[in-house]
Amino acid sequence: MQVVLYTSDMQPITVLDLHLSAIEFIRRNGLMRFAVPSPPLVIPFTGNIPVFDSLRTVTIFMDILYNSRGMPYEILYSHDEESALIMKSAFLPGQLHAMQDREKRAYCKGILDP
Repeated sequence: MQVVLYTSDMQPITVLDLHLSAIEFIRRNGLMRFAVPSPPLVIPFTGNIPVFDSLRTVTIFMDILYNSRGMPYEILYSHDEESALIMKSAFLPGQLHAMQDREKRAYCKGILDP
């Protein structure tokens, strides 16, 4: 399910594609923490596997806001704004068609223009 993640002052950060079970978990517990790996440090190759510098986390909270008619809306927000920007974002349904067309054109151009 695609959801918009907001900052604590209700500015949109990104669009996430969360599994329904994750949303249910947030509904039950009020929050959920996601791990966001940082890029590995640039270390000269010594035969060892590169280690992640740190593992950032993004804690996502859920609150219910009511509109003027009293209808509830679930809002997901986070205080970890910078780490939330690193999370893999999704496209809104209205953006998907344009992105698929763009990818098709780029693919065809790559085949037709060697």
